Amino acid sequence: MFKSALLVVMSFRWLNFGVFIGLIWYLYRRFGLPDLKQQLQQALHQLYQQERAIGHLNEALQVEQVQLIEQQDQYAQLLQKIKQWQQASSQQQAQQAQLQQLQQLSLAEKRQTQAVNLAIAQLQQRLLPQLLAQSRTDLQQVFTQPAAVHSYQQAILQQLTSKGRAH
Repeated sequence: MFKSALLVVMSFRWLNFGVFIGLIWYLYRRFGLPDLKQQLQQALHQLYQQERAIGHLNEALQVEQVQLIEQQDQYAQLLQKIKQWQQASSQQQAQQAQLQQLQQLSLAEKRQTQAVNLAIAQLQQRLLPQLLAQSRTDLQQVFTQPAAVHSYQQAILQQLTSKGRAH
């Protein structure tokens, strides 16, 4: 009987162990598994949302990168335009400086010409009456001498006769 009692005790132990495992399994399926499924679904849902968010962020990042490249291109174009404008401005300033120099030289030449003309006019005003008076006196002295008058008259007659023969 000892063996059979031991067998019965062992059987009940195994039966208790099986019932205990079954009860744990039942409790797990009844209470633990739905929570675990729900947590797993929530984790999967969060993972899916995070993947979507990552996809949206990647798309936004690509758009931003494209915009950044476009802005860099625009920046480079603007820098190029600025350089061209600076060159054009410096060329224009150089041309204006040359034009101013030419205008100043022209003005200086004009002033010099005006000064020379003014000096000539002043000399003429001062010297012309003196020259006329001197010439009058010289002519009077020359023509008061009878030999000079006679040679002058002869020169005029020769010119007139040579012109008459030529015609």
